[in-house]
Amino acid sequence: MALDTLLAYRKPAVNMSPLEQIAAPVLPQAPARAELDAALAACLAASSTPRIQAAIGSINKHVDEILRGGPRGVAVADLPRLYLDPAPFKDAPAILEQHASVVGGMRQNLQNLLKGIL
Repeated sequence: MALDTLLAYRKPAVNMSPLEQIAAPVLPQAPARAELDAALAACLAASSTPRIQAAIGSINKHVDEILRGGPRGVAVADLPRLYLDPAPFKDAPAILEQHASVVGGMRQNLQNLLKGIL
């Protein structure tokens, strides 16, 4: 779970949930790259299961995004408001509009598929 949490600090991408894109979490007090590499190597040495190998591979793929620093998209104190009303937050309107467009297209495709079956 800790490795999954670390990966969640990557820079938001379009394939992430709209709320995650708006929240744009940033790793507080990010370690130096060498320190992170050493910790990941120690984790692999302790347990090298396929799941851990895959998680560490994903972290290494996005390491610059994880360690980027900078301001969060939404302050931790404001996260409850984000879930209740995401629209007022920075970049939210464009992200929500894109999400609605994708969901609408998926609905239409599913309806077309069902019409073809029935």
